Parts: sequence; C-alpha cells; structure tokens
Amino acid sequence: MKLRPASVIHADDILRILDPFIISGVVLPRNKTEIIKGINSFFVAELNSKIIGCVAIKDYSEGLFEIRSLAVEKEFNNQGIGKKLISMAVENIIARKSPKQIFALTLRPEVFLKAGFKMASKKQFPKKIWDDCSKCSKFDTCDELALAIDICR
Repeated sequence: MKLRPASVIHADDILRILDPFIISGVVLPRNKTEIIKGINSFFVAELNSKIIGCVAIKDYSEGLFEIRSLAVEKEFNNQGIGKKLISMAVENIIARKSPKQIFALTLRPEVFLKAGFKMASKKQFPKKIWDDCSKCSKFDTCDELALAIDICR
C-alpha cells in the first residue's frame, strides 16, 4: 500500500470513497468541485493502483489544524489504514507547518486514540464550529467527539 498526496486525478476516487459516509451523515457533504479546489489538502491510500482511502487537513491558522474527511473503503476497514492516513497527515502538518494543536471531530474516536490523540472538548475549536458545524444538519444534536494532539516544540 502507498500513501501519498492526492492530485486532481484522484477527485472522483475521493468522492467515491467519501460518498457512503456523506450519505450516512458521518462526513460533511463535499462535492467534486470542493474536492478539486482543496486537493492540496488531501492524501490518499492506494493499493494495487486503486485508491482505497483518503484524509484531508485544514489549517485554521495560529497553529491550529484539523484532520478531516478520513474515510476508508468498507472492505479495507480494520486493517490500520485509517491510522496510517492520520499519521501521514500529522507528519505532514508537523514537517511543513508550525502546529500547536491538531484536532479531529469524529464518530470513531478509537482510530484517533490509536494514533496518539486524546479526548478534548469541542468548545476548544470555535472556528471549526463556526466554519463547518453551524452548517451541519446535526448541529443541535451533534454526537461527534473531539480529539486532539498538542504539539510541543
């Protein structure tokens, strides 16, 4: 399996992987145009020339970064691919940016806990709530958990 930065040619694959999670309300809606516009923030997992997973990062400035749009095709679940994608995203943020904190909101905290994240409060991330959560249909009944890693430099 290869992990690498995504390119525009992966947009359809990313959307295909995200779609079941978008439909079930696990991931915020994204369309192909949004994926292409933000392609530089995506990473993909590839197995035998097929894209089987993806993850993205979002820079909220002032050292705050989010790991988002984490998804792995169902047939490849529970094989550590999600954890590897998270680790790649964290390594990329640390290598190229000046992070203070990296966070995620998720319904599957176990994969983030295995990657070294700790439980956090959503109240720590008001920019996320304002930018994304306020547009979500589950805003008033959100069941996602916040997890974060503090980066000491």
